[in-house]
Amino acid sequence: FSYEHNQMKPLMSWMSLKEVIKCLLVGSPLLEKLSLISLPCPLDCILQDTLHNVNFNMNFSASTGLPLLPLGRIEHIDLLRTDVQMSTVKSMMQLSKRLKYVDVSYCWQISQREWLDCRRFRQVEVVWV
Repeated sequence: FSYEHNQMKPLMSWMSLKEVIKCLLVGSPLLEKLSLISLPCPLDCILQDTLHNVNFNMNFSASTGLPLLPLGRIEHIDLLRTDVQMSTVKSMMQLSKRLKYVDVSYCWQISQREWLDCRRFRQVEVVWV
C-alpha cells in the first residue's frame, strides 16, 4: 500500500478490508507474528474491536480447555505507518504475556512522550521513529 496517508481508499473499500482484518484477527488465536504496515484504512479501530471481542467471543482450546484469546499468543507486531494509538498498543501488551516486540515507527498518532513512557512497560521492546 502507499505510504501516503492522503492516499486512503474509498469508504466502501476500507470498510470491507476492516471487516476482513478483524475476522482474521479474532479467528486466529494462535497468531504469533502480525505485520499490518501502511494500511489504506484506519487500523486503530480494527485493533480496538478485536480487543473488545476478547470478552465476548471466547473460544477454548480442545486440548487444554483454556481460553484462546485473539492476539493472546502474539509475540511480534509491526504496525508501521498506521493510525494506531499508544493506548491500543498498551492494551495488546497487557493481553499477550508473550509479546516481545512492537514496531510503531512513523505512526502519526503516537508522540515521543507516549513512546518513552511505553518503553518502560514490561519486557516489550517498542520501536518508534
